[in-house]
Amino acid sequence: MQRGHTARFVTAQARAAQLGRTGTVVGPRRLRTSLLTCDVLVRDERGPLPTAPAFGPARYAVIAGRSERRPTLRTANKGVTA
Repeated sequence: MQRGHTARFVTAQARAAQLGRTGTVVGPRRLRTSLLTCDVLVRDERGPLPTAPAFGPARYAVIAGRSERRPTLRTANKGVTA
């Protein structure tokens, strides 16, 4: 936290692992809330994305929930093709 602002950094692999470890409905909701409420979110999607069934909807919920409200940055090590 700097000057009252919060930032979070999360990798796709860590997020999927967290979702896999939370066996209750409250666990994923708590994780999602922390990602929705921070001032800046940096999402790192290096490497293959997890294919757990809960990962896609959870990822969409975070992106849609932050849309037009707070900045979200996405990093990746994949090149941009023309």
